[in-house]
Amino acid sequence: MKVVDISDWQERINFDDLVAAGVKGVIIKALNGTKPTNCVYDFIAECRQHGLPWGVYCYTHAWTPDDARCEAQEMLNLLGLLGGETPPLGIWYDIEDDPKSLPSRVDWLTGVDDPTGRCSAFISELNAAGQAAGIYAGYYALRDYIATNELADYVPIWYNQYNSTCDYGEVCSLPLAGWQYTNTGRIDGWNDDLDMNEWYK
Repeated sequence: MKVVDISDWQERINFDDLVAAGVKGVIIKALNGTKPTNCVYDFIAECRQHGLPWGVYCYTHAWTPDDARCEAQEMLNLLGLLGGETPPLGIWYDIEDDPKSLPSRVDWLTGVDDPTGRCSAFISELNAAGQAAGIYAGYYALRDYIATNELADYVPIWYNQYNSTCDYGEVCSLPLAGWQYTNTGRIDGWNDDLDMNEWYK
């Protein structure tokens, strides 16, 4: 199904426009490290009002597996404020793979040790609390940095590759939940780019 992912950059987006454009689900940036984003609660409320399934993600700032566990606990705290609800489109650990996208910051993938351990710690902490979680990552992250063969075989991947075809099978054998295929999607009523995804499960 057609899914968009949004953050504070889309603070004023109209959810009526999303529905009119055929969007069937929304994934929301919930955490910057351990800090909730400004729009997460409003966006979740809009999803509920419009009958859209939603998911959440943490843009990790973790240096260590312990840091990643702290991020997972903050995600649980955030969900606790929502009554402990399980996000229908999942909880995702966003581990970036393009240092050019972070010109003034550390590249959290290539500049910090043990990306696999950080992914595993985040997911395990949420699993222990009864919440499923997966990884958002791109082609090179999965190919060169994250040892996906060391993760449990049920861990889902939300795959980032801006391409006309999905080459996921070349780099990973874990379950593919969704493919983010562009960051320049457009809909009527919103005069800026959107991240667009095909969602499978």
